[in-house]
Amino acid sequence: MAVALSLGAAVFVWPVQALQCPRPLFWRSDMPVDEAFGRMVQFASRKVAEAQSIFKGRIVKVEFVGPDVEYPVLILTYEVDKWLKGDGRQNAKLVYGGWCDGPCNNIVRMMDSLKYDEEGEIYIADHINSSFLDHYPNLPRDTDGIFGLCSRLGRSIRPINQPYYRSPSHREFLFHITMMGQIEKLLPKPD
Repeated sequence: MAVALSLGAAVFVWPVQALQCPRPLFWRSDMPVDEAFGRMVQFASRKVAEAQSIFKGRIVKVEFVGPDVEYPVLILTYEVDKWLKGDGRQNAKLVYGGWCDGPCNNIVRMMDSLKYDEEGEIYIADHINSSFLDHYPNLPRDTDGIFGLCSRLGRSIRPINQPYYRSPSHREFLFHITMMGQIEKLLPKPD
């Protein structure tokens, strides 16, 4: 894929880069740890406060709803073990907004890979805005949130007391602890 820019008689053509989602400032490696931690706390606090739903569960179904293979929109259905924020139903339905640099080679493979999310993770879904729902009228209206194109950071958190499937970096581990600290504030206090 390429983009062309015409200036008078000259035409400049260059390749389009993949979708570039901004990373929070605290992910910069040159930031002092105390400043990065402060920004992580702010990010985690806002992410948890603004989430439409937060739950612990496992994915049981993935459905392709369109519109095409470059911007696939999927419905992910989770069997919920525990709701921390949300409707409290047995299942949660989330919209997954995907993106591929050109057509996705294999939507089925992409859908299958989503089914292998780690069990025991806590999922944090953002609110779906009404313009997104208006743009995709075939989406169910009883969804519990969205995993948007650029909302990957903080989308799922592995509880600290469960083993990691790979060794996290220091920054990743600190981020997970920070997110869990904000999520634990949602839990009822023991009497």
